[in-house]
Amino acid sequence: MECPLMPSVLARKLVISVAQPFINFLLLNSLITSLEHCEVTMFSKARRIGEPIASVCHGKLVLAAAGSVKGRKCTTFPAVRPVLVAVGAYWVEPETLLACVVDGNIITRATYEGHPELFRFFVKALGGNI
Repeated sequence: MECPLMPSVLARKLVISVAQPFINFLLLNSLITSLEHCEVTMFSKARRIGEPIASVCHGKLVLAAAGSVKGRKCTTFPAVRPVLVAVGAYWVEPETLLACVVDGNIITRATYEGHPELFRFFVKALGGNI
């Protein structure tokens, strides 16, 4: 079943740009407190079609629910590590909480601090340059 995009629900959690019928990019916010079926469906589709996905802090919970991190290297805030390992992700201990881990189209970082590096990798994944 296709899930409609509901900006009022997603705006508090995601920065998203959509051009029908393709999802241009997805960027998880670090303040995710609950999972909506629509969000899990969107990220599952984005993973299947290879769209770049950047995720910060607890945002990996949505990626885990969507099956997007199984067999992938990623990093996160240490409290989320057990969830990622349980769903089959390869958790990478960040050298600093500012470091990013890139595995294919998945770009992760542990905290909101140091977004410039995350955005640099994300723009590169979209084919751009900063």
